[in-house]
Amino acid sequence: MVPRCWSGHDDRREREVRQEWEPEDMIEVWTLLEEDQERLRNKSGANRLGFALLLKFFEVEARFPEDPGEIGG
Repeated sequence: MVPRCWSGHDDRREREVRQEWEPEDMIEVWTLLEEDQERLRNKSGANRLGFALLLKFFEVEARFPEDPGEIGG
């Protein structure tokens, strides 16, 4: 499993999600599992994508993003 980026103190740079990923890590962490897909079944369009991103972000960071720039861009 990929280590969390947040160290416990409030330094914004350390709280951002890791931007460089090895392909194997990206597949392991960001792939939607069957149980994730079940949670998405009643969502559609942008709601489905947004929910999936927040779900996986929460799994990696154990928190929700404070602003959209934390997810990527």
